[in-house]
Amino acid sequence: MGFINALGITLAVELSVLYVLLKGRLAALHIIKWGCAASLITLPFVWFAFPFLSIGPVWPEIFAFVVEAVLYYFVFPAIGWRCAFGISLLANAASFAVGLMISSLVPGII
Repeated sequence: MGFINALGITLAVELSVLYVLLKGRLAALHIIKWGCAASLITLPFVWFAFPFLSIGPVWPEIFAFVVEAVLYYFVFPAIGWRCAFGISLLANAASFAVGLMISSLVPGII
């Protein structure tokens, strides 16, 4: 259940950040489609691949941030690379922070 809960939290938080920052510049469906794709690509690696590497919690988050930023750069070319990396950083930091808050309030949910 942990992965499904984490996926739900990640999608809710990161899509919200993307939408707030990109609305008016890009179509809502385009933002939602690629925001979902980014999380669905990176979260399984963060949850299932990186734990086997025993490298701590920071590197999986850096991986997610960089991969999602590169994806945003290519699928949202109008925003440029700085904006793509900034949006990815904000979205990932927000979902990480919300995940920490929720897991501290409801132990075992994630």
